Order: sequence, then C-alpha cells, then structure tokens
Amino acid sequence: ENEHLEVWMDEGLVGMGLWIWLIVGTSVGIYKVMGQLASHKTRAGPEKGVSQYPEEVYYMLGFLSGFLGMLIHNFTDVSMRFVSSGAPFWFLAGLNTSLILYSPLPAKHVETMLPPEKKNRSQGWDKFRTNGLRILKLVVLFFIAIVAIRILREFDWCQMRDGMANPNEQPHFFITWAVFLVTWGCCVWWFIQIAFGANKFKTLVALGLSLYLLVPFWGFFVGDANHNRAIFFSKQGIWNKSPENDAKVAGFPLEYKQMYSGEGSASLEDKMEESPWLDKLFPDRKWRRSGIGGALEHYDAVNQLRPDFIMAYYFRGNVYNDWGSQMAAKSNEAFQKGDTAQGEIYRKKADELWNKSMAAYDQTKALGPNYVQMHHQVGMIHHKWADYFNNLVPLAERYGKKELAAEYRKNSKDHLLEALKNYQLYQKIDPVFDQNFYRQAQAYIQLGDLDKAEQMYLDYIEGKECKKPYHQIFGGLYIERSSTPTDRYDLASPQHAHDTSKPTHPEAWVMLGDFYQFIKHSPEKAEAAYKRAAELRPQEIDFAKRLAAFYARSGKGQASLFYWKKVYDINPKDPDVQRFLAANPQLRK
Repeated sequence: ENEHLEVWMDEGLVGMGLWIWLIVGTSVGIYKVMGQLASHKTRAGPEKGVSQYPEEVYYMLGFLSGFLGMLIHNFTDVSMRFVSSGAPFWFLAGLNTSLILYSPLPAKHVETMLPPEKKNRSQGWDKFRTNGLRILKLVVLFFIAIVAIRILREFDWCQMRDGMANPNEQPHFFITWAVFLVTWGCCVWWFIQIAFGANKFKTLVALGLSLYLLVPFWGFFVGDANHNRAIFFSKQGIWNKSPENDAKVAGFPLEYKQMYSGEGSASLEDKMEESPWLDKLFPDRKWRRSGIGGALEHYDAVNQLRPDFIMAYYFRGNVYNDWGSQMAAKSNEAFQKGDTAQGEIYRKKADELWNKSMAAYDQTKALGPNYVQMHHQVGMIHHKWADYFNNLVPLAERYGKKELAAEYRKNSKDHLLEALKNYQLYQKIDPVFDQNFYRQAQAYIQLGDLDKAEQMYLDYIEGKECKKPYHQIFGGLYIERSSTPTDRYDLASPQHAHDTSKPTHPEAWVMLGDFYQFIKHSPEKAEAAYKRAAELRPQEIDFAKRLAAFYARSGKGQASLFYWKKVYDINPKDPDVQRFLAANPQLRK
C-alpha cells in the first residue's frame, strides 16, 4: 500500500499536484519561519542559559518532524484514510499551517511588514464603512447562531435519548455529549470572537463562506450516522417505509422506532404548523415529526447529505437485490401452488426491484467504475434472474404454456450469459476470488459447457494467475526445511496452488468431486478429488462424510466404513454418524 500512489490514482494529476503542493508548501513555510525565529535570539522566551532559540522553534521542529514522518511511513501504508492515524496527520498539517500564518515574530520585524496606512479618506466613506461592517457583523452573527443550533439539533437526533435510560449506555452517552459540547462551544465562541474582532469586509465574507461550507461538511457526519442506520434496517429486512414494515418496527426499541417513524406530535414544536423554510434550515424538524423510514429512505438521506458517498449507492443496489430475491421466492411459491395471477404479480415486482438494483450499481459505476465487488454482484443478480426463469420453465410446461416456457428458457440463458460477462470482468480485477470461479463454473454447467466448467475449478486450484512472473516476491520467502507447504508465499513458484496457500481452500476439490460424481459422471476423478480435500484438511468432518457417502454409493462398503469411523473419531455425537450406527448396530463394538 502506498498513500501517495493512492492519491495519484484516485485524484489524478491535478489532485496529485495539490497533494505535493500541500507537502512542499507546508515544509518550506515552516523551514522559513524557523529560520526567521532562530535569527532573533534576543526575543523573549526560555532562559538564555538553557536555549538560544525561541521556544516556538522546537514546536515547529517537532510538528514538522511528525508530519514528514507520517508521510514517509505512508510510502508503505494508507494510514491517513483511517481515523486512528488520519486524524493526527491532518491535525499536524493544521498545526504547521497555523504556525506559519501566526508565527510570533519580534515586534520590530512585524513593524516593517505592516502595510502603510491609507490617508485622506473622507469622513463619509469611514461612516459608510463602519455602518456596513456593523450590519455585516450582525448578519454573520445571525448565521453563526443558525448553524450552531442546526448542528446541535442534528447531533441530538444522531445521538438519540435511549442512552440516558440504559445503564449500559449511560457512560458512552454522557461522555459523547460532554466531548461534543466542549468542541461545539469552543467553535461557536471562536466564530463569535472572530466576527466581533473583524475590521475588514473580506474577513467577514470569508467567515460567512466558511459557515456556508460548514453545513455540508457537518452533513458528512450526519450522513455517516444515517448510513449505519440504513445498514441496520437492511439487515432486519425493513427495506422501506410501508404498512407491512410498520408492524415489524412496532417491536423495535424506541430509538429505532423514532428513526423509522419519528416522534409524532409529542412536543410543542412538532405541533407547530409545517414550515418549508424552517424545515430547510433545520432538517431534523421533519425527521422528528415523521422519521426517515427504512433502509432505502436512509440511503437516500445519505446521498442528499453526501452525494459523493459511493458506498450508499452500492448498498442501495444490495438492498434492491435482496428484496428482489424475496419477491422471486414468493413468485415461485405462488406458481407452485397454481396461483399464476399472484405469481405473475410477484414476478413483475422481482423484475422491477432487480432493475432498480442495476440502476443503483450504474450510479456506483459513475463514481467508481470498479468499486469493490460490484461486477461480481451484478453477475450474481443476473445469475439469480437466470435461476428464477429456469425454475419457471417446468411450471409453465406443467400448465401447458409452451410458448411461455420457451420465453423463460431464453430469458434464463440471456441472464446466464450476462452473469458470465460480469464474472469475467471481475476476474480481471480480482483473479484469485474463489466464489467468482465457482459461480462461473456453475453458469457453464447450466449452459451445458461441462469442459469449461471443469476448467474453471482447475484454474482456481492451480492458481495460474499467481504463477505469472510479475507475482514473484523477492525470489520467494518459502524455506523448505523450516516451513510447511501452507507457508508458501512465493506466488510465482510452480508449486503454488490455491488449495495449499494460506488460508487453505480445499472446498474447491470437494466441488470438483461433486462435479465429477453427479454431473460429468467420472467416479475415478471424483474419488481423487474427495481424497485430496480430505488430505488437505483431515479434521474437516464434512469431507470425511463425502468420502464415506461416495464409497457407499459406489458399493465399496469397507472403504465407506473406514471413513465413517473417521467421522466418529472426529465427533462421536455427529447426527449423521449416529444414524449410521443405528442402521448398523453391529459396528458399535
């Protein structure tokens, strides 16, 4: 990992230029100010017998060293993207910048730097300027109050009140409020002090602009809180605000009910008439009255507060994906019962939701064309779609709908091909993701191309991509005498394979064994694959069961008995081995 290359990749040449400008500008600025301070040794500071330089020189030296030290470390890390190390880095950047701007130079040096006073100004201009400054100060102070109250109210909404009543949450609740109020109070005080002390229009304009920008910046925090709440509702299956979900939320804790449906009209303010301009100034008024809603409404709120937050678009796609899967299951159930009308209603709803999922992923692509596992997710939706239509084919045939069955069969094939296209695209980005190989193999099986399906399993196991020369790490870190095969990190080694690398993935051999046994009907290859999996993970009870069942189906009783005994040795209370012993009581000896 390399933060500097990350910046270049994410932000392009312009962003990289600004990044270098920040580093060079800060470093050169501190160096120059240190030089100026160190040249005025008579300035008041530490005792002359202790140090010949002003105290601030040592602060600057320390802060700059920390700043540059983190930048050097970031040649092998992206630590400033995490709170634990990112916050100190940007704090150091701010400290260094403030020391450059407000360096305490000696008085005689400052006098030479002050601009000459402009003379011969008319009394009328002075009066106009003074009155203009007063009016602008009042305007800025008004907006300081609005922004301060807005932030305070929104923090209260994000924090909620349940923490006061819950003894386990009380320490967190009160510590959070204490830290926030100290920070909020200091910021408000500083803004007021700057506004009162300003004697230039440009200072007040800059202050007003910073207030204007503070609102969307604070919205990042509120958006993050809503994002976490959206994840909560998504995990509970509360996709949106609807009568069906109202009943589910009724049993939730008070905090979550308020997030979903608000506080109602409990307070005097909530009983007040709705006011669009007040709701715009204080968005939490609307949240308190009627809540935000379920997962999708919360994700919408996130993107209103932070339009560039890519994860919210991606997760919205996941929500529509899961919801569509629910509708598809209901549709299948209705068709199975012969209720074709209801089944068709659910089918259309599943199509609508999966199309919305695709639209959300398209929005994600607009911000990040190769964001995390997005291409794989798109492939999975097409795969689900294909399976869904494939399951409808026999149902349509059962009811004599041959044309509909043919349409479903075509739709299934089209979606399988789209799934493969997206799986293959993701493989170019992440050529070692096991599930991507397994799902491609499954798609080929469904399309009837068994040779390609077999090759997908083998390609993953053999780690062909890893063995390419550019993956070799310093000639290899594997030491044969002191290491085990699973310690092999020399990716370019001919011996490297995914089933033996950390963490081991012998599941691929089991899947290949199932493929040979049930699909390609090659018992010898199936036996070899199952045995390989059991060798790699001898304590895995499911692998031993596979071999026992395989030998039983093949009529090899002794070999089956051998592996049932292994299952018994691993876990004597396993339900399957207990059933086997119940059917063969003579083996209990």
